[in-house]
Amino acid sequence: MFAVSGQSRKRLRSNVAPVKSDRSSGPLKGAVICLTGIDPEEKDQYHEMIVDLGGIYTRDLDVSKNTHLIAVDPVGAKYETAKTTSSIRIVQPAWLESCFGNRALIDELKYSLDLPVNMTTKEVVVSTSDSLPEALDRLLLGSLNNFPSDIFIGSLFYLLDFQEHSELLLKVGRIIRRGMGTVCWEFNDSISHVIVNDSCDDSFRDAARTLTAQNRGSPVFVSPWWILASWRNGSQLAKPSEFEPRYESKQKSSTPVTSKEALSEIIDRKTASIFRGCAFALLRVSPPPWAVDFDSDKLELSIQQHGGQMLSLKLVEAIKTDRAKGSQQRRCYVICWGGFDETHLSIHPLLAQVKRNDLCELVLASPIWFLTSIAEQKIVRVQRDTILFAPQFWPMCRLIKAPAKTIEHDQVLRISVTGFSGSQRTGLVQLINLSGATYDDSMRTHTTHLICREPSGPKYGKAIEWKIHVVTVEWLYHVMQYGYNGASKSANGCEERFRSAPVVDTSCTKDA
Repeated sequence: MFAVSGQSRKRLRSNVAPVKSDRSSGPLKGAVICLTGIDPEEKDQYHEMIVDLGGIYTRDLDVSKNTHLIAVDPVGAKYETAKTTSSIRIVQPAWLESCFGNRALIDELKYSLDLPVNMTTKEVVVSTSDSLPEALDRLLLGSLNNFPSDIFIGSLFYLLDFQEHSELLLKVGRIIRRGMGTVCWEFNDSISHVIVNDSCDDSFRDAARTLTAQNRGSPVFVSPWWILASWRNGSQLAKPSEFEPRYESKQKSSTPVTSKEALSEIIDRKTASIFRGCAFALLRVSPPPWAVDFDSDKLELSIQQHGGQMLSLKLVEAIKTDRAKGSQQRRCYVICWGGFDETHLSIHPLLAQVKRNDLCELVLASPIWFLTSIAEQKIVRVQRDTILFAPQFWPMCRLIKAPAKTIEHDQVLRISVTGFSGSQRTGLVQLINLSGATYDDSMRTHTTHLICREPSGPKYGKAIEWKIHVVTVEWLYHVMQYGYNGASKSANGCEERFRSAPVVDTSCTKDA
């Protein structure tokens, strides 16, 4: 299977906006598309994408009508028929995903499945006299029709010292995935192979070897050449020691890197893995102009940086395979904002499939939960505070109106909290800052509000003395839903309704 690009996965941040798409004038208007080599359940999703973009799909290929053939591999009757005419563009599934994600017609050449002329030989020759990129090109061009499709099945690979998004990294990853292997982006105890770029610094390589030896899974430590040689052999070579990383000089900087520094660099990659093994999907219901919004691109990047995986067709397919083998059910966090209800899960094509087939444990969460988990460096339980960490049916208001107590030229809410701890406190701080208010860690005379868990303590006493609004946390949740003036639209705010005051004990009376 061809790997789905990161760009094409943008469509998974499903913007469930309450706007009807005009299918009669979509970017694929006039396109007549046929599919081949795609799983039946996935076909339905692709058909929905085609129609949503204004195109037409056919189940049979007609050279007089079809404009595109979407194929997984360059094999089969439909592919051979499409090759006979120049009027049909043969593209990978990622092309349609990219069109859907960008809501635009994407250049087919970037996703073409056609083989270069005179490059269809089935013979694969791996010569170590070639450079690694040359050997990869020769292997990829010569093996599309003669590939041992399960050579790396069950193997987990971690690639070290490959430049991010580089062509070399993409090609090595493509070979691994074509062999049913898995590329891991975080170092963990399940890794079976560590692939180290030959051109890395000697100190970095030695540190990587040390870290690999300490891994409880005892992974194999090899050069990319082992991948190529195993492919040519048709099975994984039994003597990986013959393909250890070469020692080649590489001028990375004028200052030598010590083994300790190199080891720290590798270990640093392990710290950003709190979401390792978790899948994610983003559900954004377009919020109104007065509401808080979140940057989907930044959220997706942060998810990946902390070990999570964005839900994609490829990932769903892999999860299906794992579930069929009896593997433990994975967890998929659905981060929702803008006003959410359960029906939005059925609108998202991949989430609908995951839910229908019970492929993952779906956990609905808010962006505040995600940011809090990162700040706490652990996965916070959504149940810890469902208003903070679970998605709400209402969009979150920005606190743009200031209360009566402000200092001159400073028309913002300044909020401090007391009595809260752990993830709940962290979540409240995130919420306050995102709302447009200012969080005061240390309460000052110009602080406008103190949110108390209990009406007691030094901060509470000072707030009363300084005539600061002392309120319960319910006040914050209320104004995030209705705005500063509250549901009653009071010009003076709604602090009095949520005032935090000591409970007066009236159970005892004086003797007469």
